[in-house]
Amino acid sequence: MKKYLNLSLIYAFAAMICGVLYREITKWNGYTEVTTLGKVHAHLFVMGTIVFLIVALFAAYQKLENIKLFRAFLCVYNIGLPITTVMMVVRGITQILKISLSDAGNAAISGIAGIGHILTGVGIVLLLFSLKKADGNAKDIYKPRVPDLMEAIFDVCYLTFDLIAGILFFAFSKGNVLFILYGVLTLTLCGGDAFHLIPRVIRAIKGSNDKIKKQLGIGLQISSITMTVFYIILLYIWKYTFYEMEAPIMLEIIIWVSAVIRIVICFLPQNNWCSDEGNLKLSIIRNAVFAVTGIGVIILYAISGNTYGYYMTRMVAAIIISFGCYLPVTLLSKRMPKIGMLMIPKTCAYIWIIVMGLQLLF
Repeated sequence: MKKYLNLSLIYAFAAMICGVLYREITKWNGYTEVTTLGKVHAHLFVMGTIVFLIVALFAAYQKLENIKLFRAFLCVYNIGLPITTVMMVVRGITQILKISLSDAGNAAISGIAGIGHILTGVGIVLLLFSLKKADGNAKDIYKPRVPDLMEAIFDVCYLTFDLIAGILFFAFSKGNVLFILYGVLTLTLCGGDAFHLIPRVIRAIKGSNDKIKKQLGIGLQISSITMTVFYIILLYIWKYTFYEMEAPIMLEIIIWVSAVIRIVICFLPQNNWCSDEGNLKLSIIRNAVFAVTGIGVIILYAISGNTYGYYMTRMVAAIIISFGCYLPVTLLSKRMPKIGMLMIPKTCAYIWIIVMGLQLLF
């Protein structure tokens, strides 16, 4: 599993490098037209990073390396994808620099890229057949349900998105405090949720046990604290976004006091984070206080409205959606497990918040 996570990480770094190359080379040359180079980073993220994250999930409960087809996939795919990528970069650079190529040069680039595409396609077919064969050989091994596996893939993609977005905020902030705050916000979200989501991913692919239950409980506690910090950072993002406006003093005090009270409550051992029962009374109290924090931040973004044409009223909608999905899960999920599916739209709302920051950045 570690090997495939490393491959996923390598492709992610390659994708980010290609994204920076595209941004800088087009800026330096004043190039504004569509170019193949602009598609390379997305190509690597999907065909490289995401594919090997999915492979890692399957490898966690299947002995894929014992299958010849899978070993062939690793060889063929990791030759084909880099060849295709290199040719896309070459083609994009010639387009941006307006280099005239001979018919032979054009044919060579297209031909080599075609070979890369063929190898990549063959690799995907080999992967699918190897996964099918692995499933037939694993009769006595725990098999995750399809919904659990899909949730695990979603969680991994979400954490990957957060990590990449956080890096982008810091890389392109140019010292701007607003975007540094967005970077801190994103990595706080990613780091806190990782403590809860990674055990969920492991549980989805390997099944539950006492160790996983304890990790989930601790992860829920940590994510509850970091989520409170998330809204405090949103307060300061509002201040730096709408620097000519001042937050009402009483509203700011309410946000801070409710956040501190919630964090203190989260540290109380009476929460019974690691037990199946939890503590319903404390859950209601800490989430009622959390709702006060959220409402305070909602009021701030409602006050600023669409000032400067930033359309930050969308932030109001995103926070309302996140709370509308989060509160029922925290209060009822232990008695009604299926209600946990609301965490997916809640997570999408947080992705939306980060996307708003990326739109301001770029």
